[in-house]
Amino acid sequence: MSTKRAKKIRLSIKTKMLSAFLGLSLLALIISGSVALNGITTLSDYSAQSSRSLGDSAAIDSSIALENQAKENLLNLVKDQSDISNNVFAKVESEMRMMAQYALMLFNKSSISCNILYSQQQSPPSIYDASVNLLSPNVTMDQVRDEINYSSNMDEIFKIIYANDPLFTQVFLGTISGVAQLYPWSSGIDSSFDVTQRGWFKNAIAADGLFWSDPYIDVAGHGLM
Repeated sequence: MSTKRAKKIRLSIKTKMLSAFLGLSLLALIISGSVALNGITTLSDYSAQSSRSLGDSAAIDSSIALENQAKENLLNLVKDQSDISNNVFAKVESEMRMMAQYALMLFNKSSISCNILYSQQQSPPSIYDASVNLLSPNVTMDQVRDEINYSSNMDEIFKIIYANDPLFTQVFLGTISGVAQLYPWSSGIDSSFDVTQRGWFKNAIAADGLFWSDPYIDVAGHGLM
């Protein structure tokens, strides 16, 4: 009886020790798993945060790059347009000086024949054949006949300049005597038109040379010039 009891006691102690060992092992495993899980979660959070940071940084860098590219493209466009405008102005100035020299040559001649003149009531076969001749109010043909004989020959240079520059809608000539020529021929201009009272004419006289006027409404119906 005592032997059996001793065996039971030893068995009970072994069982308890085994259970304690298993319990400790399980606890260690649980702790290890918890630490590992916590580490994985922390690593996952760090990775997600790093990814967001990298994504935000990339987005900011991309936005800055696009903004810089847009500014560069805009500056290039403005520069190109500026170069085009400068070339246009330079070309027009050259053409104006050419017409001024041609007019000076004509008016320095001792005599000259008069080309056919057309008023607004007398249209040429084609509007590109001649200018329209206008006189300021209170100016008669007899008062300016000699001047018109010279100015009528300006049509030759008008045709060349107009044909070679698509930016021109019309070529003007005005004198202090009140004579005006507009090429190509047109009609519909009010009889009160006085070239000597136009802003561009007054400023050109005051400048005694080439003058760029502010935009104005064209009397021949071509809109803002």
